Amino acid sequence: MLKGLVLGVMLLFLPVAVCAQNDAPRWEAAGGYSYVRANIFPSCGCFNGHGGSGSLVFRPKAWLGVVGELGAVHSGDIQGSGRDLTLFTYQGGLRLFIAPQRRATPFVHVLAGGGRASGSLYDVPIPGRSGTGPDNSIAVTLGVGLDVKAGKHLSLRLVQADWLYTQFHNGANDKQHNLRISAGIVFRFGS
Repeated sequence: MLKGLVLGVMLLFLPVAVCAQNDAPRWEAAGGYSYVRANIFPSCGCFNGHGGSGSLVFRPKAWLGVVGELGAVHSGDIQGSGRDLTLFTYQGGLRLFIAPQRRATPFVHVLAGGGRASGSLYDVPIPGRSGTGPDNSIAVTLGVGLDVKAGKHLSLRLVQADWLYTQFHNGANDKQHNLRISAGIVFRFGS
């Protein structure tokens, strides 16, 4: 199901991407603020995480990018429980730029990699998991975004909205569907 959805989104935008010229900068470095609406532990319900993310993109074609992305958010005190959570993700994948030569450039991406959850939320035993302490998981992201040029080598990432799937051990179904919203600055270089 997930593979079919990803393939369908990519094929939908392929005709627009193929028509694009190839004079876009070859590299992008982006950084900014990230907000995550997480549901890692059912007993806590959904909670908020605030932090940042950064990415490096190589663009072999104006419409195609190979992405490496790092992100980290921290929850603070989760719903007055005295417990906190830090979520770190490291992923890579592909990004398709729609109309890359325009002032506003929408994009779609698919990323996969891993994640690490730590903090006092993991200092207690969890059913189905041996021991306590940080937990590791796969991380898969499907997302869309919009960059607006602010200069020759500078753009503003107005929004990047991602569905972030993880499988941290939580004593329930061990599958989490999280929402991540980001905004920031994009530097483009190399021709």
